[in-house]
Amino acid sequence: MKEGNLKKNKRAISHIEVIISFVIFVSFVGFLLIIFNPIKMGSPKIYFLDVTENEIMNKVSTFLYKTAIKVDTEAIANFGESEEFNDAVCVKISKDEVIADVELLNNPIPLLVKNIGLNILQTKTPGSSDKIFFTKSDESEQFYRFYYSKELLERNNDDLDDCYNLDNKEKYKKAETVKYEVASYKKLEALFGNYSTNYTQLRQSLNLNNHFYIQLTNTQGEIIFKPEEKYALTGIEVYARGIPIEVLDKDGNINPYILTIQAWG
Repeated sequence: MKEGNLKKNKRAISHIEVIISFVIFVSFVGFLLIIFNPIKMGSPKIYFLDVTENEIMNKVSTFLYKTAIKVDTEAIANFGESEEFNDAVCVKISKDEVIADVELLNNPIPLLVKNIGLNILQTKTPGSSDKIFFTKSDESEQFYRFYYSKELLERNNDDLDDCYNLDNKEKYKKAETVKYEVASYKKLEALFGNYSTNYTQLRQSLNLNNHFYIQLTNTQGEIIFKPEEKYALTGIEVYARGIPIEVLDKDGNINPYILTIQAWG
């Protein structure tokens, strides 16, 4: 074989080796991208904030159920019971007409009743009875809203006994029950209290590897909860996010707030 042809063959082999090496390298990098997927994993900034937000919201979340009835005074008149209704100071209705969730129906749960003016009425929900008793509104329109949640503060009156009985569905019209998932003011208050008194235990209960700081303000910027910071953050890269949340208070009101979360490794 001539020397020129030999050199050409060697150069061809070298080019093939380079190409094969490049293909192997690209395949290896592709394999790493598939395994570790940096886009999917996201940056530490997003990861810390997402995890902290999710754990906190899971801890403070609760449910509120709302429904309403409108008493049909014309139907009551057709039953010949107008005088009885007008003289009554309270009304009673079956629990299963108000409480839609069967699990909650069989367990005691705080319940509030409000009239059309959103004034809270006194109630009685004896465990031995299948009725809910509540004071009759002095408003001309006999419209009642029912709220039930573990976060509510009941206004009980054990003296509510001789109440007009809404024992027939023709005597009232009922709205569908609506279920809300919201943050609990009571749970937020406990969360901020635990942050101030036992940050380490709170962090462990939230299953967080990163550190965090939280603050709650209303939509006007007024501070509701602002615990003392546990760490000096000088020289530390801190990531922050403001989260609009809806918060349920003890009176059944849902109000907007901003939960600010800071997180760092």
